[in-house]
Amino acid sequence: MKLKVKSIEHLKELADTGGPDGMEHFEGYLLLCGGFLHQNVSFYYEKDKDSWEVVNESDDFEVEYDSTEQMLDCEHRLIKGLKEGELWKY
Repeated sequence: MKLKVKSIEHLKELADTGGPDGMEHFEGYLLLCGGFLHQNVSFYYEKDKDSWEVVNESDDFEVEYDSTEQMLDCEHRLIKGLKEGELWKY
């Protein structure tokens, strides 16, 4: 069953590292050059620090953000996909 990530607040709930396995795995479908690009993405969220780690297993993109605001200011296609409602959890 797939679940559409509705907002950054929804993603925070899904990716909170306080959960049983410490990680949530996401598959995002991002529109690129008129077609679909399937990417395996992991988001880790640490609620106490409001910090993030984002890992795109498709292109080895990995970055840490000190705050949600800093992450949302990023211009990477993963963050754009989140903002445009193209991120799904499987």
